[in-house]
Amino acid sequence: MGFVLLGIAAYNSLGLSGAMLQMVSHGLIAAALFFLCGVAYDRTHTLKMEKMSGLAKQMPIAFALFTAASMASLALPGMSGFVSELAIFVGFATDTAYSYGFRVVVVLLAAVGLVLTPMYMLSMLRRVFYGEKQLKLDGFDASPREVFITLCLLVPVIGIGVYPKLAMNLHDVKTERSPPVSSLPYRFWPSVSRAPCSPSSSPHRVLPKRISSRWIKSESPGSGWNSAPSLD
Repeated sequence: MGFVLLGIAAYNSLGLSGAMLQMVSHGLIAAALFFLCGVAYDRTHTLKMEKMSGLAKQMPIAFALFTAASMASLALPGMSGFVSELAIFVGFATDTAYSYGFRVVVVLLAAVGLVLTPMYMLSMLRRVFYGEKQLKLDGFDASPREVFITLCLLVPVIGIGVYPKLAMNLHDVKTERSPPVSSLPYRFWPSVSRAPCSPSSSPHRVLPKRISSRWIKSESPGSGWNSAPSLD
């Protein structure tokens, strides 16, 4: 989830959209991987990878689903992880709120995760599904119910990767339709209003009913405006 923090740190809409997509993508992919781990454990009754080699020949359907989920986890192009991480990196790299050197260092450090993820995911696939068969399975390949549950998690991953607006449009609708503060009833307003930072602030600003502020011009030169709260 470090990529999510990186996207939030980018003060632009592209980075925030990437962070939102990364959270959705991580939830779907992690759920699929954990579910398939449970499927493999239900057949092998062990969690040691060195004892699970050769499962690809005995469980070809589970192997295909596990490979698809692993490819999605390492941000393969065409899946949601690739779109979200690309938006995060581009959003942070193009943000002018930070210096150029700082952006380069952060992007290079974050890119280390892009290198490590394929290393351990592909190594896991090689140790678990390839090699000589060592275990006699307690059951058959993935059942239709297990395949259906896994596809319910992987199909949105592929759909978002091909057409990211499936998720981004929902995010835009939720934020754009938020009601303005001025339209909310008084019970949702803060109890104390915030003082304007300069005399140019609008004098017609609506304040809560119970507490308001009276603006007094100080007699001493250069002292600016002072506020004295008073009850209505």
